[in-house]
Amino acid sequence: MSVKHLLVAAGLVAGMTPALTAQTTATQTVTITINTVNTVAVSGNVSIAVGIGPTTDNSTSYDVSTNNATAVKITGAIAGAAYPTGLSLTVALAAPTGATASSAQPLVIGASAVDLVTGISHIAETGKTITYVATATALASPTSATARTVTFTVVP
Repeated sequence: MSVKHLLVAAGLVAGMTPALTAQTTATQTVTITINTVNTVAVSGNVSIAVGIGPTTDNSTSYDVSTNNATAVKITGAIAGAAYPTGLSLTVALAAPTGATASSAQPLVIGASAVDLVTGISHIAETGKTITYVATATALASPTSATARTVTFTVVP
């Protein structure tokens, strides 16, 4: 191999060396947005058979999550046809940590939602007890089962 070829080869290798050892960098801005989370979920449906007097059911539970710094509350409302004469229903929710539960609140068809738990903030808890009390008086005539829809809502 001639000296000329050696010099060309050496030049190529020397020219490649910076390319092989050179470092490149890239930067990227990452923006993170924290969305507001207010959720409530229930564990299942309830079926209560009553005679005369109150009958309690606490077989279901609810989960609640919020990342609000300002306290939120859970309200309850019921929809459907009017109850049969002599029948009433109340509901109470066990309070998550740091919150306050209201005493059992009557759920009245067509009425505004009632506050069930207040003062909820920065929490994610599961398995909180829901307690229903159906009360029938002697005026309540026997009837077949009639479903009503209870709605729980997390409200600022």
